[in-house]
Amino acid sequence: MFGYGPAKDNPGLYMMWITDEAGTHYFLTDSDSEQLFGTIDPLTDNRRDDGFVHFIQERADKVEEIDDKASDVLAEQNNRISSHILAVAVAGIGGLTCTVLTGGACLVAFAGAALAAWGKGVFHNGNRLTEEHRLELLQVDLDEINARLKGKFTQTLAVESVP
Repeated sequence: MFGYGPAKDNPGLYMMWITDEAGTHYFLTDSDSEQLFGTIDPLTDNRRDDGFVHFIQERADKVEEIDDKASDVLAEQNNRISSHILAVAVAGIGGLTCTVLTGGACLVAFAGAALAAWGKGVFHNGNRLTEEHRLELLQVDLDEINARLKGKFTQTLAVESVP
């Protein structure tokens, strides 16, 4: 969706681009562009983290965080399913075996084990719901970063296109 890089035949120029519903838009700027690399703080003479490059990195970090959180959601879902399958297996197989072999004398033990496994599944389901909520918040953050990138690109066109 967003990117930048040095021009192939001219290392003093950089290409910036964004892709939106209308297609990909390009802008060519010089290697000292404050819009691309950040404005310069007059007190420290250092670049601020307000350039297109900074927002691209911020976006990449957020996408990685979202991918990690999505993996956490999937892991909790898999743990929930495994725990519930175990609970059903313990209750069904254990209960049947107990009934056949002991006439039901050990049913309380198998019921307790099945209930514990089911409870563990409920615990993982709660964790999954919490992780899904965090994932939604991360997506909101990503949307805000995308908006800043679009704004920075639009601002670049306005600032650097002025004759």
